[in-house]
Amino acid sequence: MEKINNEYYVSLELAKLLKKAGFDWETEYAYVDELFCPMRSFSSNFNSWGIKIHEFVSAPTLDVAQRWLREVKNIRLFVEGGNEYYVVESYIRYKNCWCPTGICHNGLEYERFNTYEEALEAGIKKHLKSF
Repeated sequence: MEKINNEYYVSLELAKLLKKAGFDWETEYAYVDELFCPMRSFSSNFNSWGIKIHEFVSAPTLDVAQRWLREVKNIRLFVEGGNEYYVVESYIRYKNCWCPTGICHNGLEYERFNTYEEALEAGIKKHLKSF
């Protein structure tokens, strides 16, 4: 996970899962040959130094990835928590209601995370691995 100007961007692993699931929204940053860089630093298949790009993966912020999951895949994630830990709850849209998926916890116990961003990234990953 990368942080720039108080914005958290998805990790390379999550960026690849998003691409596989069909994420095609325009982003300001990308992973190019596993290097996190601004989109303006390269064009088409070559970066600003004229070196051929072997792999290009869009890197949205966690908020944009969460919105895409909700708007395109009909999956809504909620991160709750406080001083000690954070947990993720997930819901899938079915007809006119949001139904709990149960994918973010085992039985009654939720997986716990130290930060909001870690919880959000983990929740997005768990859903994308099913696509």
